[in-house]
Amino acid sequence: MSPAPTAVYRRPVGGVLFVNPVSGPDGSPGVSEVAEAFGPHGIDVEELDDPARLPDLIRASLARDRSPIGVSGGDGTIRCAAECLAGRNVPLLVVPGGTRNHFARELGIESLGDAVDAAKAGTVTEVSVGAVGDRIFVNNASIGLYPALVRKRDRLGPVRFKSVASVRAAIALIRTGEPITVALDGDRMRAWLVFVGNGHYGEGFSNWWIAIPSRRRHWTSG
Repeated sequence: MSPAPTAVYRRPVGGVLFVNPVSGPDGSPGVSEVAEAFGPHGIDVEELDDPARLPDLIRASLARDRSPIGVSGGDGTIRCAAECLAGRNVPLLVVPGGTRNHFARELGIESLGDAVDAAKAGTVTEVSVGAVGDRIFVNNASIGLYPALVRKRDRLGPVRFKSVASVRAAIALIRTGEPITVALDGDRMRAWLVFVGNGHYGEGFSNWWIAIPSRRRHWTSG
């Protein structure tokens, strides 16, 4: 993946980081572990009692000039935070606390320690975001087979068994799923999956059980 433009960021006011306790499998960084790691660096850590409140908490933090604003959670938590911060001159600090952690891993943040190092260095990486209507996304947006699989997977099992639930969901959809009808430039066609990626993805797929594109090569190519 080609590096995106970077700049060194200096905090005008102490930052805040919100931990989603229901993201990720067992062993993901908990609020006490995250607080211990970031406390010495002037970043307050708060646990989300209700993940649905994250947008309100981020807006309140912006009103108090808190910066950077961080989240510890999965790609869904990060997407929500990015939607609140897109277009603002406030960095998003990412801690990989989910199951797949696609966004964090592609930024080179594989662990809590990597996130602490990034905060200490103050290096900001600019990335593109995508939009569907008024909703922002940082990885991809899709309709058809994959979102249906995710919904079915989440009904089948708890977070720590997500990989097993994903395979079970894929098998069920192979038996019962149907393609969708889409219109492109006036032409109607049938498709199992329509994928809109943010950035330039490489060739190949990241899963054998469903065709999900591989990791991105560029972050700023739209």
